[in-house]
Amino acid sequence: MEEKVSIDRAGRLVVPKAIRVRLGLREGSQLLAREDRGRLVLEPIAEEAVPVEVDGLLVIRGRLVGEIPDHRELRDQRITTLSAAGRRRQ
Repeated sequence: MEEKVSIDRAGRLVVPKAIRVRLGLREGSQLLAREDRGRLVLEPIAEEAVPVEVDGLLVIRGRLVGEIPDHRELRDQRITTLSAAGRRRQ
């Protein structure tokens, strides 16, 4: 897929939405920029999958690279924390 883009005064360019969607790019995604034989090449930098809490749930954010991480230890820690918090309220 090819699309024409332009660079603004600040040196920014907009990656077309269809390409962002296909490559899984979103706000904050990092790209490696390099020059290769007179061409500008942009390559997505793989994001490490990181577990974060969202509305009380443990969610994996980022792009998964490799095997699915073993989350059992994190789950057990979370259960212990919630159980202790529940006991303090009683």
